[in-house]
Amino acid sequence: MSDIKKIPTPENIAGSMPEVFELIEELEKRFKQFQGYTLKESNLTTPQYFILNLLSVEDGRPLKELADELACTRATITGIVDTLEKKGWLTATQIDPTGVAC
Repeated sequence: MSDIKKIPTPENIAGSMPEVFELIEELEKRFKQFQGYTLKESNLTTPQYFILNLLSVEDGRPLKELADELACTRATITGIVDTLEKKGWLTATQIDPTGVAC
């Protein structure tokens, strides 16, 4: 007998919902374990990861924008970005008040 499970169809999915939620919970648990392992191996904190993730989508974002996105102060973001720069994860770019990169 095969170990392959039947793919749920609209007719039998109602009875499968508890199983679906169990699978989702297991997937979430494994993802969190993988994420924790990855952060540990990379020597990153969760806030550092979030900043790198935001910058991977749109590089060169202003600190104020990052602070707004992560619901923290600009001073907090500045400290995290300084640490990431010291670790070699990014290079900060100075922006003058007119918005032009220096």
